[in-house]
Order: sequence, then structure tokens, then C-alpha cells
Amino acid sequence: MFAAVGGGGSDLYVMDLTTSRLTRVAETPEEESDPEWLPHGQGVVFGRRASLWVCRSDGSGERRLTTEDGVRDSLPNVSPDGRQVLFQRAAIHRPNPYGVPMWFGFDAFLVNLEGGPATRVTERQQFSGLSPRWLPSGKEFLFFDAGIWRGDLAGHAERLRSGVYPDPSPTDDWMAYVHDEEQRYHWNVYLSRLDGTHARRLTDFYYCMYPRFSPDGQWVYFRAGDSGRIGSIYRIRIDGTELTLLVRQKVLRRPTRYLAKP
Repeated sequence: MFAAVGGGGSDLYVMDLTTSRLTRVAETPEEESDPEWLPHGQGVVFGRRASLWVCRSDGSGERRLTTEDGVRDSLPNVSPDGRQVLFQRAAIHRPNPYGVPMWFGFDAFLVNLEGGPATRVTERQQFSGLSPRWLPSGKEFLFFDAGIWRGDLAGHAERLRSGVYPDPSPTDDWMAYVHDEEQRYHWNVYLSRLDGTHARRLTDFYYCMYPRFSPDGQWVYFRAGDSGRIGSIYRIRIDGTELTLLVRQKVLRRPTRYLAKP
């Protein structure tokens, strides 16, 4: 599932990787973003109007999950038991040095999937985002803030290594992340042990984003392209073999052209 330009703003789409069939899940004049499957694919958590929303897998039954005004909630991640959603919240909205309004002051928050008030679980006021991701235990999570950290719901955290956008494997022994090891603005996908050791590079692209493990832990999915562009979606085995292009950039830019016929 991914968000891409649709009939109005950004809509949600699902692609069947065996048939390449593309289906639109949500179509509204507003911007939908950051879709995340609920366990067993029975629904989706996503972003809209600076809040998080939930709907069924066919787009029906929408309801607003986070309701606080004056903040921006994004990048939801559903707990392994399907009961809670971890996400990042930005609390400061002001122009950047170039005069462009942006959100700052990110922390990780937690909300029950059934609704209710959100609870802050970090105190970092991070500049550009945290991208919190649950560990399989459901008691700890990974996030980035001048490096990759492992934290718990009580507010304790330990720095593991450099990198951004960490994602733990479902087997709880590896993590995928993005890193510019050579400091040449070439951001690639890396794999390391969960403690940050035994790191190795998986890809050789100019710019990679948002690595995600497959449910069996044998593949890493990610976006890759030029900096500032939407990129294409790929996957690669954790041993670095079988790099596969799954969704081309042109599909992500103009998905309505490739929608399956009713």
C-alpha cells in the first residue's frame, strides 16, 4: 500500500505484487498519507488533515483516531497485538530560514486503536521527525534522532548507531535503516544486528527512503530515486541478492492511469 497523487490530493492505493493490479482504497479531495496496515490486513491507519484516521481495507468505515488541534500527527505504526498505534507528533509550526512554513518539534506518541487521548512517550522536540517503529515485543521501539535509538514506553532510550528510518525485523534480531556512510549525500539501505553491530550495506542508489521488512523477515522493501523525487519501490533479500523493481516512479506519479478496471 502507498500514497500517491489521485483525483484530488494524495490518495491511497494497493498493488497486488503477483498481478500488478492497482486498486484505489481512498479517494477524497484531501491529502491522504502514511498508510499502515492493521494486523491481518483488516484495516488501515493513515494520515489526513494533520491527524490520524482508520478505515477498513476497502476504504469504508472511516473514523478519526487522533483529535488534538494545533499539531501534526504522522507515520503511524500499529503495535504487534493490534491494540495501539505509535506515531510521531510535531507541535511547532513556523517558517524555516527560507520562509517556508514547516512543522518542527517532533516526539513519539501512543494512542489506543479504539481511540482516546494520545500519550507522549519521548521528550526530545526533534527537528525533522522520529519515525518510531515497534519492536516485535510490543514493549520497545526504534526511532531516530541524531542516530538510531532503542526506547521504551517509560521514556528510557539507548543510542545504537548512526542512521535514519530504522525498521526492526519481525524476528527481532536485525534492523534495516538508511545511512550516508560516506557522507556524500548518497543515502542507502543498510542492515545490522538490533544492537547496531555487524552493519552491512544492501543497496547502491543515490537516495533511499523508508525501508520495511516483509512479514517473514526475508525481504526489505524501500523507495529509491533522486533526492527530492518520489522514486520507485524496490525490494531486496536480506543477503543483498535479488534486487527487484516493484512499482515504477511513473505509476506513483500517475496512478489513476494504471488503475484496474471495475
